[in-house]
Amino acid sequence: MPLMGSRGGGSVRGFGRFGAGVPGAPSLSALGSTTTAGSIVVSITQPSSNGGSEITSYTVTASPGGSTRTLSQAGSGNVTFTGLTSGTSYTFTAIATNLVGNSATSSSSNSVTAPTQFSQTFTAAGTWTKPSTVNSVEVLVVGGGGASPHPGNFQNTGDASGGGGAGGYLYNSSFAVNGNVAVGVGAGGSQGGSYLQGNSGIASTFGALTAAGGGKGAVESQAAANGGSGGGGSGNGARGLGTAGQGTNGGSGAAGGYTTGGGGGAANAGNSANGSGNSGNAGTGGNGTSFYGTTYAGGGGGAYGITNTGNPGGTGGGGNGSYGNIVPVLGNAGGVNTGGGGGGETRSTGKAGGSGIVIVRWVA
Repeated sequence: MPLMGSRGGGSVRGFGRFGAGVPGAPSLSALGSTTTAGSIVVSITQPSSNGGSEITSYTVTASPGGSTRTLSQAGSGNVTFTGLTSGTSYTFTAIATNLVGNSATSSSSNSVTAPTQFSQTFTAAGTWTKPSTVNSVEVLVVGGGGASPHPGNFQNTGDASGGGGAGGYLYNSSFAVNGNVAVGVGAGGSQGGSYLQGNSGIASTFGALTAAGGGKGAVESQAAANGGSGGGGSGNGARGLGTAGQGTNGGSGAAGGYTTGGGGGAANAGNSANGSGNSGNAGTGGNGTSFYGTTYAGGGGGAYGITNTGNPGGTGGGGNGSYGNIVPVLGNAGGVNTGGGGGGETRSTGKAGGSGIVIVRWVA
């Protein structure tokens, strides 16, 4: 005969059923902004009591807006809210959950303002002023583009000039800043005003970061210059080389002829002229690289001195190359504040490189 009360008795009922309850409420602390606009990190501290059943998750709710994040673990930890409205102050509450159910809602956290994305563009020398809460910035530094030299009166083999190389493209996603930072914006290389003249671009700077100026193109036996990206070669002049981590090499010209190479760009090397002597096609300028939807540092296109077409400059401000002899179609200068290289030329003065630019982005 069974003992009285043994059926469904207390020793059975009390195991994992009536001995457990919901957990206590967690406590919260909003830690402040992250390095992303509209983002806040919230720290969760587990309650002193889990109610006799291990906590499985925490649900945190933002106010205003009501968006939630879940932390699926028993102990303390962090959750990150993204997509909040920049400049708006938020508080947070949370509940802890175990197998029995949900805790009471926690007290509200401290109030924190969602950070805002800021950006400042420099097209001339200046000073970036450090906000007190900012310790690093995202920065793009682009040097001035190189020019194409003046090819003279087109009397000698190889007179057409190569495209100018793009200014150096130097990107740093988290550059440490300890105070205000001096900014320099390099000018594009000036075009040649007389036979064989032309200049490389000037470097741009943000503190210790220096983006080299683009190399000028070649003409006759005068080699192209090295730079952020190298200038394009001519029929008898060697191409220029780019700077590692900033740009690429220029393209070579057709040996002994009038077709020239394109200047190097940030993303791609300048294309070499194909063919030889007075046949073939000039090289296109190398393409630049995009930064938040705008492309910078394209190489200048090469020139063709007879009747064919010159080739286009690279995306990102590279000037188009010239073509033609008796009535030449002139090339184009590099784009202003793009660091683009100047397009190669045949009978006219060379084409200037585009000026550089410095763009600084930070969250505060």
